[in-house]
Amino acid sequence: MADQPAWHPPGQVCQPPELPLYLRNVYDLKPIVGVPSDADVIGIHAVIQAANRVSGVPGMHDPSLLMGLADHLFSAQMAKYRNKYSLITFPSDATYTPPELPAHVSVILEPVSGAPSDDEMTRVQEALRFYQQFGHAPSMFDAHVNMELSQHLFNLQMGICELLVNVTQALYPRHRNDLELPFKWRHRV
Repeated sequence: MADQPAWHPPGQVCQPPELPLYLRNVYDLKPIVGVPSDADVIGIHAVIQAANRVSGVPGMHDPSLLMGLADHLFSAQMAKYRNKYSLITFPSDATYTPPELPAHVSVILEPVSGAPSDDEMTRVQEALRFYQQFGHAPSMFDAHVNMELSQHLFNLQMGICELLVNVTQALYPRHRNDLELPFKWRHRV
């Protein structure tokens, strides 16, 4: 994948939700123009973790904020995905390489070519859940590894979506804009 050209609209903006002061102190999310940096995505993850923690406090649960943060993370991860994989003609040609995991993570992840199998998806989800349990132990948790693992899962999920869209278009040829998705597309950019 390293020799593949990248594409993402350079002026595209990922707009974060308005944060309350206590979350701005965790990481002050700013609009992201173009492809997000790793630090941008790590910051989004940090704010989501903090928002999830305080949502258990009576009066602090804000479902709209949590949804806005999830949308913002989706937009950032989509931008990174598009930048890396959007010029691949056939999704079956894509190779998704997992991040290197620390020794205390016992799940072994291999590169995935084309659409991942259920077993490959399960292993990545298991690795992410297992790794995030170390979030309270700074010596065993690296926010960058967490971000890379989350992005790897996102990339695999998008690889499946790309394959499904291509198969659907091959089976039911019609104009791409008329393609009906089985879910409501809520993505905001």
